[in-house]
Amino acid sequence: MATESSDYFLVQLPHAIADSKICRYLSLKDGWHHGQGKTPKLTTVKQALRVSRYARNSLLAVDSAPGLEGEIQLAIYDRETPKEKYLEVTIEPEGSYNVTGYDGRSGRWQITRDEDLESVETVQQVIYDFWREIAACRASSGYFLSPIILKTLEGSVVSPSRTQETQYLLSQNHAFQTPEVIFVPT
Repeated sequence: MATESSDYFLVQLPHAIADSKICRYLSLKDGWHHGQGKTPKLTTVKQALRVSRYARNSLLAVDSAPGLEGEIQLAIYDRETPKEKYLEVTIEPEGSYNVTGYDGRSGRWQITRDEDLESVETVQQVIYDFWREIAACRASSGYFLSPIILKTLEGSVVSPSRTQETQYLLSQNHAFQTPEVIFVPT
């Protein structure tokens, strides 16, 4: 998504868009879904943002949806294999969490875990374990391996001290950190 403003071109990256979607749930009015549906509390939105950011910082994709009782549901999955496994984290209005794991590798979604948790740190540990499981499967199958070669580009203002060749265990499109909003002079 891009918007233009005076001397700068604003580019919103997927992280900012995901956060924006979660924040927009605060603008829902009671009865938002055919007369049903409560507006999520600010604390619920903040916790959803915290869990979502943790998952994205773990190189996982996140989608979200508001619930009828004021809860927020997050679907957390691996962008490369979205139809294999995912976690659904529900942030309840009273501050508790429900984590449900799904596995679709058999061609049919099966629940692999369903537990109620009390702390965001415990939810983060479940997300970390989920990421490790995905990373281990990829590493053993060679799925992640994509060589990235760093070389000095002709005319480049900045260059590495020497040409390096290295192989990363993360795929190229996920092996970088970027700010959520970038301003580019025009």
